Amino acid sequence: MRNLTVSGKRKSRGRTITVNPERIVLSSLLNCLGVTREQLVEIGILVGTDFNPGLRGVGGKTALKIVRNGEFESALAEKQPGFDPAPVREFFLAPPVTDDYTLAWKTPDVEGVVEMLCGRYDFSEERVRSALAKVSVKATQKTLDAWF
Repeated sequence: MRNLTVSGKRKSRGRTITVNPERIVLSSLLNCLGVTREQLVEIGILVGTDFNPGLRGVGGKTALKIVRNGEFESALAEKQPGFDPAPVREFFLAPPVTDDYTLAWKTPDVEGVVEMLCGRYDFSEERVRSALAKVSVKATQKTLDAWF
């Protein structure tokens, strides 16, 4: 999914624009680009992921060209010697998953969320508290189950 937001809006170039959710189908995307899933992961490694910074000066179009030409390994060796892409590749191609979990809906731990988002990730405390206040109000609404 792309552009999946609670508000349906995002900031772009200093102004707020309305965005609509977009469903991206992997098989269609791969077919359109003419690459395999493994090559898509290589493109991601070249442009950067949450797990690696990517290559300086390499964007999506350049990465696609590098991968299509079979130059992934040589580009990495030249621009980022010593970087081993195997762990990043493995994470995307065979991500760790578990079936060992249970879901329980509870009131959010406001202070815990504020500590995590603001203390660790530099979110705005005012915005976090405002969003949590909205969630807390909705959490007290009755569900249809309550009427039966």
